[in-house]
Amino acid sequence: MRYVTTAERIGMEKGMEKGMLQTAKEMLVVALEEKLGIVPASIIDQIRSVDKHEVLSGLHRQAIKCNSLDAFEGKLKFAVS
Repeated sequence: MRYVTTAERIGMEKGMEKGMLQTAKEMLVVALEEKLGIVPASIIDQIRSVDKHEVLSGLHRQAIKCNSLDAFEGKLKFAVS
C-alpha cells in the first residue's frame, strides 16, 4: 500500500467533504421539486451558496415541512444570512 502524506490526506478529506456538500444540495433541490414543483433559479442559486452541511440538513427538514416555495424561501433567507 502506498504511503499517503498528511497533505494528500487533507486534500482527499476536503474533496470528499465538497462532494458530500454538493450531493446534499442536489438532494435538497430534488426534495423541493418533488414536494412543491418547479424550483426557481433564484432559490437554487441560494442553495448552492450554502457551505455548511448542518445548514443544508436543516433546510432539507424545512423542505419537507413547508407547503409553499414562499414559506421555504423565508426559511432559506434566514438560514443563509
